[in-house]
Amino acid sequence: ADRDVRPGEQILEDYGDTDNSLFLEAHGFVPDENPFHCAMMPGNMEQSRLMSRGLTEALVRMRVLPPPPSAGGAGGGPPSLLGIPDVCVKRDGTVTDDRSLQYLAVAALASYPSLAGRRESCERAATSGDADMELIRLQCAHYPGHVQAASKLVRSIARRALCESSTALEEDWTMLSEAVSEENASRSVSEMTGGAALPPHPRRVKDIRSGTGTEEDDSEEEEGKRRRERTIVALKFRIVEKRTLMDAARVVASGRDACDDDDYDDDDDVLLPPE
Repeated sequence: ADRDVRPGEQILEDYGDTDNSLFLEAHGFVPDENPFHCAMMPGNMEQSRLMSRGLTEALVRMRVLPPPPSAGGAGGGPPSLLGIPDVCVKRDGTVTDDRSLQYLAVAALASYPSLAGRRESCERAATSGDADMELIRLQCAHYPGHVQAASKLVRSIARRALCESSTALEEDWTMLSEAVSEENASRSVSEMTGGAALPPHPRRVKDIRSGTGTEEDDSEEEEGKRRRERTIVALKFRIVEKRTLMDAARVVASGRDACDDDDYDDDDDVLLPPE
């Protein structure tokens, strides 16, 4: 410990600057407020299909993508889009991972016609015989306007992720409310009946651990409680993910409604510098 602790004194742990996925996977809960949370978006969406060979080569040379596999041991094969990084975005639309930022800057070159000239400069730098790494980074990832272009692409990817989600935010809230109500009702019944069921017989515990027991040996009430708790935590995580993506995309709807959001404008206040 970094200080003396008296017997019975409460000890607090600092989880660090991490997103909710660590809390969910390692600790089994989701914090109500976490300023460090970022929502995961798949980078391999429609933008990746627009990648030319030259842009893909730039990503490989910058080590954003892994090098292509050798073709029968006779040298490298064509660049592959395997290994495209997922993008973790915060509610304000920022992305802090440098590898993801470089991918977004290059993907923007493939996505917006206004960047055609810069795309050609990137492709020339990446495919020239004496390609210089600093020149590639300058032409492909740090060109004038790359921050605005990447931000615009983040909003587009976030909106697409919302469009493809199987449920809308309102549906998740409804399911969470029902799950919490069911859990509260179960707790009330447990308190009225004197608490939880008795623990299983020691022999049954041994049988379960050795694999010779059955699920019927466990309390159905306890199993139902664990199932409700897992559902509540999962729904809380999903709700935070959707709210983060909605803020990042600057839309007011989620699920299928996000695809038809009239308030969404892919060109809002994004001015790319002239060529």
